Amino acid sequence: MTTNSSIFAMYQILFPFLTAIAAANAIVCTPEICEKPCPEVKCKEGETYEENASLCECCPACIKYLDKGEKCPSLHIRGGPPPTTKCREGLSCLENEKGEYVCTCTCENQ
Repeated sequence: MTTNSSIFAMYQILFPFLTAIAAANAIVCTPEICEKPCPEVKCKEGETYEENASLCECCPACIKYLDKGEKCPSLHIRGGPPPTTKCREGLSCLENEKGEYVCTCTCENQ
């Protein structure tokens, strides 16, 4: 197989895959989605009620805030489920030396 045919084969696989991702993202959060009534939200102990924290950012959701050193979601994929956890203010979700994502202080005085 030549280099050009390998590249062509790769694009034949990659293009439909990326097109499907873009289409799914557009379908999930249509302009009309926020016109629907939001479901009732009841937060559990340790969670915080937040406006516009749902998938399309038009309904409330419950968020658990994480402290320094706690494991956190490494990536929020657009079109995927919204995170139910976030690092507290002043902390960021960063990869540590073990390859784990944890809430880390990004301030000057750690």
